[in-house]
Amino acid sequence: YKYADYLKVPGVLTFEEKEKFPHYIHRLAYDKTFYETYVEKQQQCMRDWGNLDGCAGERLLHLFASMTGKVSSGNTSGMIGRQL
Repeated sequence: YKYADYLKVPGVLTFEEKEKFPHYIHRLAYDKTFYETYVEKQQQCMRDWGNLDGCAGERLLHLFASMTGKVSSGNTSGMIGRQL
């Protein structure tokens, strides 16, 4: 697709040929140095791309609820699967 948004992001593997995918998966799985290099690069810029703490769904539900006025601005835990 020539999707260029992540071309200059450290820790992102970019290639256009699907034949390269198994090669990189194999290297990530079996080449510890290659894997650790990408982990380090990702850790260096991870704060630029979001907060991966397992609470994104809850934050989105809270945002949607506050925008629609369906729920007060209090606790939204347990909202997953419930209709607003």
